[in-house]
Amino acid sequence: MNKDQILQASRNEYRRQDLSELEIRVQSGYWASVAGAIALAVVMVLGGFAWGVVFYAPVFIYFSMIAAQWTVRFLRLRHKTDLVTAITCGAVALLALGGFVYRLFGGIR
Repeated sequence: MNKDQILQASRNEYRRQDLSELEIRVQSGYWASVAGAIALAVVMVLGGFAWGVVFYAPVFIYFSMIAAQWTVRFLRLRHKTDLVTAITCGAVALLALGGFVYRLFGGIR
């Protein structure tokens, strides 16, 4: 293969996957997670101070999203630490869901 054929094969293989674009996607996912964590903390603190209540629904939503993100990372990269993080976040999400359902049906007031 000559140089032009190699370049053309590379372009065909990585079409629409520019490295800078991939880096921007990774960074945007990271900052979206940070923004979600800050928003969750604000909701939890305001709910605790204003009404003396713990809101379980936002915790469930946030940690389910993070668990899904780490699960995909594990399935693609096969790093065991990604699996441990996914399981931990999933467990927190399930606990929050349990608290939400328990409160929904009159358990905790």
